Amino acid sequence: MSNNNKSVGQAIGEKLKSKILTLMDEKPAEEKKPSNIGLGLAWLGFNFVYLFLDIGTSVMVGTLTNPYYGLMTFAAGIAPFGVNEALFMRAYNSSTQKTLSILGAALSILSTILLALLVGGLNAVEFFQIATLPPETSTVLELALLGGLVLSVGLHGLIWIVFFFSDNGIKTKQVHTRNQAAREEKKFNLAMAKDDVDAYIALAKEVDEYEQANQLEVLSKAFEKLTGQSLTQAAQTQQQNNQPKQQQYQEKPREEHRTPEPVKQSDNGVNPTVPPRQS
Repeated sequence: MSNNNKSVGQAIGEKLKSKILTLMDEKPAEEKKPSNIGLGLAWLGFNFVYLFLDIGTSVMVGTLTNPYYGLMTFAAGIAPFGVNEALFMRAYNSSTQKTLSILGAALSILSTILLALLVGGLNAVEFFQIATLPPETSTVLELALLGGLVLSVGLHGLIWIVFFFSDNGIKTKQVHTRNQAAREEKKFNLAMAKDDVDAYIALAKEVDEYEQANQLEVLSKAFEKLTGQSLTQAAQTQQQNNQPKQQQYQEKPREEHRTPEPVKQSDNGVNPTVPPRQS
């Protein structure tokens, strides 16, 4: 009897041990990560509905008016909306550019809805031939449709060009280009000034050669005969016109010309600085 009880206890102990080991080996259930699939479904659903609406509106506009206006309807709807989506997702956007992309997307949606309403009304008037409406109703709707197309496409272009010019990278590049242009302009002006100075120096050397050969007077007369002024007057005029450049390249400053002070005399008319003559 005692052996049976012992065997039963051992069996129960083995089962408990096996159950404990099984519980220890079990991994805790993993928590489900939050899903963002709804955002993707919203994006796909809107683009599908918007594309269907815009294509239908473009086809009706092209059928009722002109195929070119049908293409303009497409260019005012889903096409710029896709561009504005890409602009909004751009990583380098500033706050102004994000606002512009949102305005562009909103303009695309409103344009498609309003154009769809106008073309639907125009189609209903022409299909049902409603006699109670004024005869110019169709013309007014067509003009409103075309005006809305032109306005929508023009506003999209305006938004995109403002988006481009307000970019921080474009502004930085423009500043860099202006600084580079300013440096190039200074280099060009400095080279021209250097050429002028070199020419003046060479001319002065030639004049010195004529002077050393005692031919300066002959040169001056020939120069005066051609220009109507003497060589000295021409040099003075040129020096006055180029005085800032000459001051920049002077090696020594000019000596100031001081007027001698008047001699002081004493009350008896004798110069105190001159010693009296001895008899």
